Amino acid sequence: MIDVDTITDEDGIIYLERILEEYNVKTKIKYRTPNGYHYVTTPFDPLLFTAHDVYGCMPCEIKKDALILLDIIEE
Repeated sequence: MIDVDTITDEDGIIYLERILEEYNVKTKIKYRTPNGYHYVTTPFDPLLFTAHDVYGCMPCEIKKDALILLDIIEE
Protein backbone atom coordinates (compact mmCIF):
# COMPACT_ATOMS: atom_id res chain seq x y z
CA MET A 1 0.00 0.00 0.00
CA ILE A 2 1.20 3.49 -0.78
CA ASP A 3 0.28 6.10 1.81
CA VAL A 4 0.34 9.60 0.32
CA ASP A 5 0.11 12.39 2.91
CA THR A 6 2.60 14.96 1.61
CA ILE A 7 1.03 15.65 -1.78
CA THR A 8 -2.07 17.80 -1.52
CA ASP A 9 -2.45 19.30 -4.99
CA GLU A 10 -3.75 17.71 -8.19
CA ASP A 11 -0.45 18.23 -10.07
CA GLY A 12 1.41 16.23 -7.44
CA ILE A 13 -1.10 13.37 -7.60
CA ILE A 14 -0.87 13.30 -11.41
CA TYR A 15 2.94 13.15 -11.18
CA LEU A 16 2.78 10.34 -8.63
CA GLU A 17 0.39 8.34 -10.81
CA ARG A 18 2.74 8.81 -13.79
CA ILE A 19 5.57 7.32 -11.73
CA LEU A 20 3.38 4.34 -10.88
CA GLU A 21 2.53 3.92 -14.55
CA GLU A 22 6.20 4.21 -15.54
CA TYR A 23 7.05 1.24 -13.31
CA ASN A 24 3.96 -0.69 -14.41
CA VAL A 25 2.45 -0.58 -10.92
CA LYS A 26 -1.26 -1.18 -11.19
CA THR A 27 -3.58 0.55 -8.73
CA LYS A 28 -6.24 -1.84 -7.48
CA ILE A 29 -7.96 0.67 -5.19
CA LYS A 30 -7.37 4.37 -4.51
CA TYR A 31 -9.25 6.01 -1.68
CA ARG A 32 -9.20 9.33 0.15
CA THR A 33 -7.89 9.58 3.72
CA PRO A 34 -8.03 12.55 6.11
CA ASN A 35 -4.48 13.60 5.06
CA GLY A 36 -4.25 12.38 1.46
CA TYR A 37 -4.73 9.08 -0.35
CA HIS A 38 -4.06 5.38 -0.03
CA TYR A 39 -3.20 3.33 -3.11
CA VAL A 40 -3.56 -0.45 -2.90
CA THR A 41 -1.35 -1.71 -5.71
CA THR A 42 0.14 -4.74 -7.37
CA PRO A 43 3.56 -5.76 -6.00
CA PHE A 44 6.55 -3.64 -7.09
CA ASP A 45 10.16 -2.91 -6.18
CA PRO A 46 10.02 0.03 -3.74
CA LEU A 47 13.68 0.93 -4.35
CA LEU A 48 12.88 2.07 -7.88
CA PHE A 49 9.91 4.09 -6.73
CA THR A 50 11.63 5.90 -3.84
CA ALA A 51 14.26 7.32 -6.17
CA HIS A 52 11.73 9.94 -7.27
CA ASP A 53 11.45 13.24 -5.49
CA VAL A 54 8.17 15.14 -5.60
CA TYR A 55 8.22 18.79 -4.59
CA GLY A 56 11.42 18.39 -2.57
CA CYS A 57 10.12 15.72 -0.23
CA MET A 58 9.47 12.01 -0.20
CA PRO A 59 6.09 11.69 -1.88
CA CYS A 60 4.75 8.86 0.22
CA GLU A 61 5.30 5.98 2.57
CA ILE A 62 5.28 2.44 1.22
CA LYS A 63 3.69 0.01 3.66
CA LYS A 64 4.52 -3.59 2.80
CA ASP A 65 2.61 -5.23 5.64
CA ALA A 66 -0.16 -2.72 6.16
CA LEU A 67 -3.46 -3.84 7.54
CA ILE A 68 -6.06 -2.68 5.08
CA LEU A 69 -9.73 -2.38 5.91
CA LEU A 70 -11.93 -2.61 2.86
CA ASP A 71 -15.56 -1.96 3.58
CA ILE A 72 -17.92 -3.26 0.91
CA ILE A 73 -21.42 -1.90 1.17
CA GLU A 74 -24.08 -3.92 -0.59
CA GLU A 75 -27.37 -2.22 -1.29
